[in-house]
Amino acid sequence: MGSADVRLDRADVREVGGKAIGLLRLDAAGLDVPPWRALDAAYGQTHLGRVRSRADSGSAGGSLRELALSEPLDADTEARIAAILEELDCEFVAVRSSGLAEDGSDESLAGRFETVLGVRANDPRAVENAVRRCWASALPD
Repeated sequence: MGSADVRLDRADVREVGGKAIGLLRLDAAGLDVPPWRALDAAYGQTHLGRVRSRADSGSAGGSLRELALSEPLDADTEARIAAILEELDCEFVAVRSSGLAEDGSDESLAGRFETVLGVRANDPRAVENAVRRCWASALPD
């Protein structure tokens, strides 16, 4: 029983990435897919946009990746993560990227983005940190 923030009939790799689209299709075909959820790409784009703005303003030092790791998530993202954890109702989660350009027809970036395994689902801050780690892995060191 999987889902994303988009429905399969209008799912777009630009909204959730290739891994999530694949899981949606497997689930829709009736195959046995472990419970999963995906954040719409807009959450990550908003977070990374704030990070780039901070870097451009010169108000923070460090690499973009370091800034992405330290930048707090906005309230909407925190609320969506909390809702996902409640929906999943499990002990541990794996937090993975589903990069929008990760597995395109022109190139494959498989393995570039971080995966965080064994994150305690009853610790929203740990899940939020894992989400930031995945997003930050898309940035240069």
